[in-house]
Amino acid sequence: MSLMLHDLKMILNVAAAILFGISFMSKTQTLDDFKYHLHNYRFIPVRLAAVAAYAVLAAELLLALLLAGQWFSPWPEVAAIVMLVAFSAGLAFLAKSKQNGTCACFGSIELLNRRPLLRNAVLVAALLISMWLPDLHEGLWSRMDAMLFTATSIAIAGYVLVGKQLREVSRWKPY
Repeated sequence: MSLMLHDLKMILNVAAAILFGISFMSKTQTLDDFKYHLHNYRFIPVRLAAVAAYAVLAAELLLALLLAGQWFSPWPEVAAIVMLVAFSAGLAFLAKSKQNGTCACFGSIELLNRRPLLRNAVLVAALLISMWLPDLHEGLWSRMDAMLFTATSIAIAGYVLVGKQLREVSRWKPY
């Protein structure tokens, strides 16, 4: 039974890691747009938008790696929950103040940008469940498998993003 719970923990953490990794990849593809959105939300001054953008990128990449490998559990889960709650609070504030409360968390991946508050709530719930599941340290192979699967999923998402951008560029006509 505890092995099944460990597998569930790994599935939840890998799913969260993939989402953080895809978010990282999509933001790197549209970094200027991400900086613009950070400034446009008016939570930070324009001179700090670039620093904040790189800090978010570093945090997302680090969380993807730590969640996939289940290292230092439960701290990556806690950090991810804090990050998701902070972003959700910011989006809720923007929506309430009638500003543009759209989310550009996943760049041009429209499916993942829809209903960001619901997506974040589901991800927070999954991470909370993961925190309370047993953490079995069975060895390096299960962690390496999880990291390989996560890296492959993120690479595929990156390939799809680059392909989408190339298709958009090839349709562009200068006249």
